[in-house]
Amino acid sequence: MRFAQHGTIHSMADPRRAVIYARISQSDGRDVTIDDQIRTGQQYARQQDWFIVDTIADVDVSAATFERPGWNKILKLARSRRIDVIIAKHPDRVSRDIDGKVTPSYFQMRDQILADLGVTLEFTSYTAFDTGTAAGWMGDRIGMLFAQFHIEQSREKAHLMRRQRLERGAWPGGILPLGTRLNESSELERDPEDWHVIEFVFRRWLDTNSIAQVVRDCAERGYRSRPRKKPGKTAMSRNRLDKTAVRRILTNRHYLGEMQAYGRTWRCAGGSLIDTDIFERANALLNGRRRSRSPEKRVYLLSGLVFEAATGLPMTGYFVDSKKRKRTYYYKPLKRLLSPEQQKLLPGLQMKLVPAEKLEAEVLKAFCDLADDPKIARFEAEAITEMEKALRILESELERENEYMQKCLQTYRMVLELKSAGHIPPEPETYELEQDILQRKNNLAELNEAISLIQAALGQHDLLTRTIKQISQLAGHIGDSERHYLRSLLSLVTGRIAVSPEGFELVLMGIQPENALTNVVSILGEGGIRTHVTR
Repeated sequence: MRFAQHGTIHSMADPRRAVIYARISQSDGRDVTIDDQIRTGQQYARQQDWFIVDTIADVDVSAATFERPGWNKILKLARSRRIDVIIAKHPDRVSRDIDGKVTPSYFQMRDQILADLGVTLEFTSYTAFDTGTAAGWMGDRIGMLFAQFHIEQSREKAHLMRRQRLERGAWPGGILPLGTRLNESSELERDPEDWHVIEFVFRRWLDTNSIAQVVRDCAERGYRSRPRKKPGKTAMSRNRLDKTAVRRILTNRHYLGEMQAYGRTWRCAGGSLIDTDIFERANALLNGRRRSRSPEKRVYLLSGLVFEAATGLPMTGYFVDSKKRKRTYYYKPLKRLLSPEQQKLLPGLQMKLVPAEKLEAEVLKAFCDLADDPKIARFEAEAITEMEKALRILESELERENEYMQKCLQTYRMVLELKSAGHIPPEPETYELEQDILQRKNNLAELNEAISLIQAALGQHDLLTRTIKQISQLAGHIGDSERHYLRSLLSLVTGRIAVSPEGFELVLMGIQPENALTNVVSILGEGGIRTHVTR
């Protein structure tokens, strides 16, 4: 038996499965090669009597990120439980920053991801701390803290240098806009090779007022973007100027000598690269042509209130765009709420799509019919009578509880006086008295809460009648601004709306289904919409 790195115990009879990882980047010198890393890794594995599962390398790839083809392959082997140890030359082959220091992400990868998978890291030219001991664990944590300190220090230094560049009007860093370059003072200036593309884009936009036409004209002349290196590629390539690229050129205020950073605007030392009047006219024209790509989102008045009668599924808003760019709105059942087994057991959905405007119009018409219905007033009068009766009962009960509470408190004070005089009463009786007082306090709190709720309800005794009248008043003229308010009113008094091919059933809030006011409407009939009210 022996202790390996991080204090994990392995048996010599069961050889560990190892993978050798090697990596070089473009910044590494000639003394760092893939072959040397693999050879030393193989020698190390033979000395430890480990079985080599695979040899994986990343060539010309930076260790600043773990998004590397070779490392991803190692993680795949680790997650499939096919390896026990990863052999590398040094921790900087696994992860490091631009200065060659080990980053906190290395410790996170080792202690969280690999440790959970039962995989350890071994290095051929670096002696790692034995975290199985207290001193080794402390040394390892100190190294992690220093790595985090180095990252924060480098970040502060980078921000300070960036601010200094901005203050003197120099380019702060990043991808340069098309048609520009940096002079000896790191200031933006026109690039003679590509600046004619920028002038052409602005000129053609002002002449044609068409982004698509500008894109076609740029394609005919072979104008392309700045050379960039695509992910996973080594060669530089230029992309065609599409609509997004043209809009970005037209709105890029770097051409005006402005740089946005740290919540403010900085001025370039070289000044504006393009005529200010041309830039402002181009942007004014662009802002005037902008319009929403899709119609404004519709407010479905019955959202959350309408259900399919046969299955009880809620119905949600849905729309269909025709070839003539006309949008039609519907309500449809949410089939995704049913599992395949439930769909087989329940009857087939009777409603596929219900026209939203027709359904909403008929529901509002039903509320208009109910506005002067005497049954609503009778229902509210009965509810007020019941609430007043319940309020009287609760108030009398509250009075009795208060009287009993005063007696309990008086008895408890007498007990405390006896204790202070040296007469100790029996412990069980004292405990029962304390529990009784606590229970009475809870009862008083519950009674006060119930009384407050009933009083609030009595203050809104005509809520149902007033809300129905407001709905009937708004039903005649519904604008976009009134739809949100009307939606809230409907949700306030509507319990549910059950839709079927024969019509719908409207159940008002607080009225039992067997005594519900229903409005039956035929929606899908050949004769159009026919309405009749049943009581």
